Amino acid sequence: MRHVEEITKLLRDIFSKYQEVKLVYLYGSYAKSSQGPLSDIDIAIMTDDPSIILDVSAEIAHVLKISEEKISIIDMRLLDPMMILRIVSEGVEIINRGVNINDLIPRETIEVRELENIMSRKWASRDPLDIEVIRDIIARINEDSKDLRGMLGTSLDKIVSDKHLKRSFERVLQTLIEGLIDLLRHVVAGLNLGVASYYKDYVDIAERNNIISRDVAESLRRLIPVRRMLVYRYRILDYRKLWTLAEEAAETADRLVDEVIRLVRERLKGEI
Repeated sequence: MRHVEEITKLLRDIFSKYQEVKLVYLYGSYAKSSQGPLSDIDIAIMTDDPSIILDVSAEIAHVLKISEEKISIIDMRLLDPMMILRIVSEGVEIINRGVNINDLIPRETIEVRELENIMSRKWASRDPLDIEVIRDIIARINEDSKDLRGMLGTSLDKIVSDKHLKRSFERVLQTLIEGLIDLLRHVVAGLNLGVASYYKDYVDIAERNNIISRDVAESLRRLIPVRRMLVYRYRILDYRKLWTLAEEAAETADRLVDEVIRLVRERLKGEI
């Protein structure tokens, strides 16, 4: 497993060739040197040309000799100020081509963060769950679920007959399933419930510790292999089965979010 110093150097070498990228931060588990076997390399960038993200992601994966799906690059302009503050305060700066960080974050956001830090210290000794991250993941899940339901509200024939709609359908279903896994991963890791070697391990651990219901766990076990099929873009896909699984994914998303919110409220005696 690579150390943060090595990752930082490799990323700096790669991004130095992309002059259109103005700011790059490594954040998440690698920035904290707490990465595990399933950890993604999380990178936040600011660029005038978002279309290069796919090229950069492919190059990083090639240089590091890992799967491209393990590289997560986000455009900082799409993030809310609180998330940007979190990235720049806890992450590792890789490239900065004249960007004033203070211009990215409103003063009010910094003040709110300081207040939340004061409140968080009161329960940190009991629960290391990161409410900001949970909110962000749930927001992404809800957005994907809404988009997926919009597609399911049309017809299967319409989706599969249009290659752009078909790819959008596949992508939204994939990112929704990834969001569900990510939410479970954060809860399992935050509560120190166990170490996972495979994505299904998060489901097993969460069910065993009564974090999620049996029905939700069984649905997630059915959905995880679907993600793999979509990631590797297998040519032979049964879209009628995929359609049914998409309906299940949207329903499972609602139930999982409800169960996690209930857990957080019970443990932290508050709301998210």
